[in-house]
Amino acid sequence: MKKILSNDYQKIFSEKRSFEVDGKIHEYEKIEIEANDGVVAILASSGGLFFEDHKRINGNSLEFLRGYLEKDETPIAGAKRESLEELNINENDIVDCSFIGKVYPDNAFIKQTIYVVLIQLKSSIKDVKLQSNEGVDNLLWYDQQEILEKINHNKVSDSFTLCAYMLLLAKKQSKY
Repeated sequence: MKKILSNDYQKIFSEKRSFEVDGKIHEYEKIEIEANDGVVAILASSGGLFFEDHKRINGNSLEFLRGYLEKDETPIAGAKRESLEELNINENDIVDCSFIGKVYPDNAFIKQTIYVVLIQLKSSIKDVKLQSNEGVDNLLWYDQQEILEKINHNKVSDSFTLCAYMLLLAKKQSKY
């Protein structure tokens, strides 16, 4: 495979391939992405979950906080770091932090494991600083009914968030 792009977090490879159907050769290009593993941090408080209103290439998206893990970083440490970097949430705001599991939002295209961590916050968090330079417009809190309505009306459609939420529900049989 030929490397076509590389940065600190991912490498993109391309390879020309072909297959035969009824004596005719069809060519295509196989693309693979090798990326640092990532973490989805589900922030919970008072029976609900926090969602970032995040600018993405297809418009704004309601999603859980997420990011790449740094070299040798554990999922819990990565979730805490991302929470501090993106929202200014620090150890004093955290009641409990637990590893939920891992998901593969696109294992046919991207070689990456996404770890899911639940961070239970104090009932009120103060001094939240949205990382607007990375497209975070707002932080919104929803209870379970509101989350399900947002999913049903395609307001929450991000694959990382949907995978993490389903894992949370399945593993914790959660009130969220």
